[in-house]
Amino acid sequence: MNQYELAAIIDGNLNEESVIRIRQELEQLLKNHGGSVLDARTERRAFAYPIRKQREGTYIFINFQSPPTTPENLRRDLLHREELLRLAIFRLPQRKTTEPAHNEAPTPTSTV
Repeated sequence: MNQYELAAIIDGNLNEESVIRIRQELEQLLKNHGGSVLDARTERRAFAYPIRKQREGTYIFINFQSPPTTPENLRRDLLHREELLRLAIFRLPQRKTTEPAHNEAPTPTSTV
């Protein structure tokens, strides 16, 4: 399984209840596609430029773990959601789990 981050920008005119509902729907959709949510957060930000005549929106970031087919299936399912202004899914780099052994004795060198 790979780790991904979903970044979604939703309409800034939605109330807090709608934002929570959309976030829960995204998390449930991830679970339906075989993923597991690792972390999720929501932030309200101003845009650098207008998007659909709006100057600010709510960002939803969800870190998740899933099979490689999940991101494309998610993108297809979310493509026509009207409240989503932008959507991006990034594959996160794998963390190395093996570290070099630091307790090895130094190799002896001979001086002649």
